[in-house]
Amino acid sequence: MAKIEVGATGRSPLPELISDAETWMGAIEKRNLASHAYNSVILGETIEFIHKKFSPIAKKLYEDLKKYL
Repeated sequence: MAKIEVGATGRSPLPELISDAETWMGAIEKRNLASHAYNSVILGETIEFIHKKFSPIAKKLYEDLKKYL
């Protein structure tokens, strides 16, 4: 098992845990848009993204991380 250091930078010691980097980056983008906008269209798009794309990969990451505990 790879050792994870707090505050470490650079490459992830467990890159296989991030199965869909594009969706993870999309989540960051949606968070940035939603946190500074009060627009119902952005809100709707963000909720749909969370439900359809982000939730499944977050659940997968959770299940994969449980293996390391």
